[in-house]
Formats: sequence, structure tokens, C-alpha cells
Amino acid sequence: MKPGAANIAQPARSIALALAVVVTGLVCLPSSWAFAEGAGQPCPLTGQRYEGRIEMATSVPRAGEPITLRVILDPQQPPPGFTISSLVEVLQAPAESRTEILPGYPKIRLTCSKPGRHLLKVRVSMIAKTSCGGVTSARLLQRRIAFEVRP
Repeated sequence: MKPGAANIAQPARSIALALAVVVTGLVCLPSSWAFAEGAGQPCPLTGQRYEGRIEMATSVPRAGEPITLRVILDPQQPPPGFTISSLVEVLQAPAESRTEILPGYPKIRLTCSKPGRHLLKVRVSMIAKTSCGGVTSARLLQRRIAFEVRP
């Protein structure tokens, strides 16, 4: 290596690393930054407008028994190469209650161990793998769901 070459190579490596971090950050932005929530908003990944709702398929939720939530999107099927993901967060539940959650699409299954009022936040997103090996997402639906579980 010529004298002084190391002094030039180091800044070039630092610039390349900084660019890689910025590009990775743009691909991995949280979906809440990438999508203005609201019914009928166009999905930034496809340009398609989606309407959605969540229905409880179980008429009387009981402690220890499975409860099914149905996610209904219109259009129902994502375009080829895309998939739908659901995430469920327990915001409120009775003390010492456990909520087992099996997220999915179009059905979400959960079991609450104790009777009482439960409050969940359900997020439904469209996921796509990019050509360079990354993943990007857009939130299609976010709802809070409150329900009473009986003994």
C-alpha cells in the first residue's frame, strides 16, 4: 500500500458504512411511519385501497375456551408475492390472567384464562419481501377490541 493510501481508504469505508445504515433504515421504517391509518387509505406497497373490520366469531367468550376473531379485508386476497400478518397485544386483562394468542389471517385464535374484561389491540399488515432480501410492511388495519369473558 502506498503511503497515505490508508488515510484515504478509511474515510471511504466510513462513508460506505454510513450509506448502508441509512439505506437499511429506510427499508426498515416502522409501518406506522409509512402508512396513514384510516379506512380506505391506499396501501403504499400496492396502491390498492383496503377496507377492513374485525368480528368476534365466538358468541359468548368463556374462560379457558378458544375465542376466534375474524379479520375481514376487502379485497380479501393480497396480490401475488404479498402476505397478510396480524399482531395482537393485550392492553388490559384481569389480574393474574394469561391470554394465549395464535395470530393469523383470516382467523385469530385466543384463549383467556380468567373471566373479566379484556382489551386487545389488533394490527393487520401487508408484508412484502424486497428483491434485495429485505422486508417491508404497511399497516392495513388497527383496532382496539374490548370484550367480557364469562366464567
